[in-house]
Amino acid sequence: FLYIKASVFKIQRCLLRWLTFRRKIRFHRVLSEFASAASIQAVVRGFLQRRRYQRFSSAVLCLQSRHRGSLVRNLLKIQLALAIEIQSIVRMFITRHRVRKQFRTLCFLQNALRRRLFRLRFIRIRRSITA
Repeated sequence: FLYIKASVFKIQRCLLRWLTFRRKIRFHRVLSEFASAASIQAVVRGFLQRRRYQRFSSAVLCLQSRHRGSLVRNLLKIQLALAIEIQSIVRMFITRHRVRKQFRTLCFLQNALRRRLFRLRFIRIRRSITA
């Protein structure tokens, strides 16, 4: 009887070892499946994060370029206004210079005409006195 009892204990021990071994294998399989799932999830999360970062960076670059464009457009508006102001000042200077020159020429011609008329009147008066 003791021999059979020892044999039964041996069989039970072997069976328990085999069951625990099998459970460990299952546990490791499940664990490896979880690890695989976790690594896949990590890869997917990394991919999604990179995609989010790329979208964010492209949005930031778009905003920056639009802001720079608006700054340049505003600067060009100011430069255009200043250029128009400078052109008007230069045109005004040229026109004033031209008008002064015409005025001097006109004064010279008037002076010459008055001298001529005065000279002719003087000659007529002198002739009328001497005649």
